[in-house]
Amino acid sequence: MRGWDCLILGTLLARALCATPIYHVSLLGNLGGVDIAPAGVNSSGQISGTAANAQGDYRAFLYDGAQIKDLGTAGGQQSRGGALNNSGQVAGTAYYDSGTGGVVWQGGSYTAIGGAGTWANAVNNSGQVAGAASYGGDTHATVAAGGAIQDLGTLPGGSWSSAYAINDQGQVVGYGDTSSGRFRAFVWSAEEGIEMLGTLGGSQSYAMAISGNGLIAGHSTAGNGYTHAFLWNGLVMTDLGTFGDGNSHAYGVNSAGDVVGYSDGSGFSGTHAFLYHQGGLLDLNSLISPVAGLELIEAYGINGAGQIAGAALWNNQEVLYRLDLINTFAPASSAGVPVIHNPEPGTLVLALIGFALLAVGISGRGKKPPRSL
Repeated sequence: MRGWDCLILGTLLARALCATPIYHVSLLGNLGGVDIAPAGVNSSGQISGTAANAQGDYRAFLYDGAQIKDLGTAGGQQSRGGALNNSGQVAGTAYYDSGTGGVVWQGGSYTAIGGAGTWANAVNNSGQVAGAASYGGDTHATVAAGGAIQDLGTLPGGSWSSAYAINDQGQVVGYGDTSSGRFRAFVWSAEEGIEMLGTLGGSQSYAMAISGNGLIAGHSTAGNGYTHAFLWNGLVMTDLGTFGDGNSHAYGVNSAGDVVGYSDGSGFSGTHAFLYHQGGLLDLNSLISPVAGLELIEAYGINGAGQIAGAALWNNQEVLYRLDLINTFAPASSAGVPVIHNPEPGTLVLALIGFALLAVGISGRGKKPPRSL
């Protein structure tokens, strides 16, 4: 059992015993508009994504640990931010009158990736960028590195594909169309090329995230016609279910197999953010102390430390949030929106249970609908 798994199990048990929260929540603001959608959280807790400004224009952003920064438009009219790496490089796309261009932002400047007709959706710690490019009217998933762009191709019979995530081994995931016109998830590697994944009994699937050890998260149509989040471990595609009603979508996964996303459900309107952990789908709203006017509606990224990034409604305003596991929290400041720190739990009980489970683990050790371009 992994140490972080033990910590989560310990805190879950402690919560059951002491009615204490699992996470601290920090509300980190927005860019002045009505929408915000993070795309990833790195090992330092920095968050990237896309947000609307007060004028209603969309901008790539970076939460750098102190504030949300508008990354600009790279000379275009609007921009969209994708996932980031541990160096704070943010992949994204600028939108011009003539089309699109993939870019990577870092330190207040940007670098174009491939020129016109390209999109950048994620960047790994080696600087490889996953995205897509136009080829003679078709769109193909790509990986860009060292000034060159590699065409990853399409699925059998298809003419459109796009890559949405890449890990440090260079494995890429995304989805593409097939000869039937349906979309299917894929994984690509330099050794195996592009491989089509299955579904949860329906006709379509979408891969949106991949962990460092190759676990894949996304969503698929199920046999009942609804869309359900999934976790794929290389052999089996697991249906993560919903909160009792409708659809669920997954957008983030870490190497422990913890998945985040959002789901419809019974008893609330709209969606609630979820954490899937060791076979259970947990409503993130139930893992924090109640905050007046706050509802965690979406989760898009989770890192190896268990930090989660997503979008919340706070007094009917959509804001960025980050969740930090209790006892590993570092205070964060905010631009325009207060940071809310949940009260401390019974730390002694948490510590005792956590240490007990960690000892067991050591002794037993021997394991929003699909994004558009």
